[in-house]
Amino acid sequence: MFEYAYGFGLYNWKFATDKSPDTFEYTNEMLVPKGVSTKKHLSMIRKFNGCTDEEGFCLNHVAIVSKSNMLVQAHDIIFEGVRKQDRALVNKGMQKHLVTLKDMSETFAWMWAESRPKMYLNFRTFIMGITGNEDIFPGGVLYKGLSDQKLSFRGETGA
Repeated sequence: MFEYAYGFGLYNWKFATDKSPDTFEYTNEMLVPKGVSTKKHLSMIRKFNGCTDEEGFCLNHVAIVSKSNMLVQAHDIIFEGVRKQDRALVNKGMQKHLVTLKDMSETFAWMWAESRPKMYLNFRTFIMGITGNEDIFPGGVLYKGLSDQKLSFRGETGA
């Protein structure tokens, strides 16, 4: 199983037409302009299954997460308003939060245009490993030469 951010998703993209690939300077808003298909603007660096649905799935998540900075900005405004006991400022932050969630939701709605649900299981194991894949691995997975001892996160055996 790949770690989500480094292995599969968030650090696994590049601009489809990067005019200066040696420089890595961009704003989150540049990742996917509103109303533009992620697959027209970004591309995956490492593909595991290789289907266009995998690319759409991964890049849609990159686009959604690129908007999370606006949630942090909204929360900063809310907390400042609470600290100052300024209801108008709290409302301003709540409005920014709502607008951002709507934008993220609209971006997520592109998922089904970018990645067909019926293709999801073709690349799911690269994201989630064997956990939750009982239909593919009904008895789990036992690695030859290992007992059924549990493995910790660091790979050390434990009782």
